[in-house]
Amino acid sequence: MTHPIIKSLLPWILIITGIIIVYSLFYHRTDMTNENLQSLPQDIHEQSPEQQKQVDQQQAMGQAEAKHLEQEKIIKQRLNEEFENAFLKQYTLPVGCENWENESHMVRCTNHQIKAKQAFKQEFIEKRGLPKDTFDHPQLDFTD
Repeated sequence: MTHPIIKSLLPWILIITGIIIVYSLFYHRTDMTNENLQSLPQDIHEQSPEQQKQVDQQQAMGQAEAKHLEQEKIIKQRLNEEFENAFLKQYTLPVGCENWENESHMVRCTNHQIKAKQAFKQEFIEKRGLPKDTFDHPQLDFTD
């Protein structure tokens, strides 16, 4: 027969023991992480000048590539705006397409505009001597 005091203290002893184990594991893990962080700056500064030069060249190439892509994006946006403005300037709605009578009428009018825009796009590309896939980029979709 166990003593009633031991029965009542046993859960508390187990809880306290568990807390001590968890704390010691956490403290040990934190201590190891701090040691790793303290050694990190030494590793970074131990790069040879040659390695540092390679890193600098890669960063410069990345920046140049990013600048080139940004310039290309701006050119494509301007070309897209120029195309849209030129199309809208020359396009006239077919008679009766100002106000749609029903859904099938709306589809006919919209299809007319899409076909006219595709034809104008080919003409626009040919007049300017642009590559045929100039407007094939997914972000440059000319359907309204």
